[in-house]
Amino acid sequence: MYPHFKIGGHEFSTYWMIFLVGIILMFGFNCFRGKKQKKKTGTVFAMTLFFILVSLAGAKILYYLENISVLMTRGIRLNGVSFFGAVFLAPLGGLLATKITGEKWRDLMDFYTPSLVLMLAVLRVGCYVSGCCGGISVTLGGIYISVFPAQLTECAGDLLILAGLLLYEKYWDRTGRLYPFFMVYYGCLRFLLEFVRDTSKNLLGMSHGQWFSVIAVIIGGWLLHRFGKNDKKEEIYRKKKNKKRKR
Repeated sequence: MYPHFKIGGHEFSTYWMIFLVGIILMFGFNCFRGKKQKKKTGTVFAMTLFFILVSLAGAKILYYLENISVLMTRGIRLNGVSFFGAVFLAPLGGLLATKITGEKWRDLMDFYTPSLVLMLAVLRVGCYVSGCCGGISVTLGGIYISVFPAQLTECAGDLLILAGLLLYEKYWDRTGRLYPFFMVYYGCLRFLLEFVRDTSKNLLGMSHGQWFSVIAVIIGGWLLHRFGKNDKKEEIYRKKKNKKRKR
């Protein structure tokens, strides 16, 4: 693997350079979607940067909560992230963003969720190249073959989730569903992948990632249920209002 590379005698982190590529893709992807939806380019740029910073902060916070000893001995450093921190903090950041933009949370998260999933897929490529978040060793007949490419498998899974979200957005008109669906699908994907990742399963037989996966599925499912109930109430209210008008 290639955790670092050199250009002109200067050493760079492969992971964070791929992170930079992900940022560029997020900006481009959101600007493309923003033009189609007639959003202001300046607002799209600002909110994309906002979600990048919120997600990075969430990933760093959860990493240090999981690794208190690293924080105590080495202090805060650039290396080390926990993706579920971004998954959990991004929707909370969305609540703050609604105060700034005046948009509804549902509309805001529907627009920015696909780009966040795209970034997640790109970062897994960074994990693979850097040699972190690897899979278990694969053997056949007692002979070592290779390490299971858990990072690239998740990258492929993330891209499938992205495709599913974009199809949902195109063919269904229910708002506010994209991020909850992402939480459910990503939680299921990570829960299964943790079985083939080289992680400690020391919390009642499950890894940190599997417990976070369960939490993500519960939160996503609860949001879908809540939005469904609210939509039904609004639909009933509109029907009653229309009947009164006809009278």
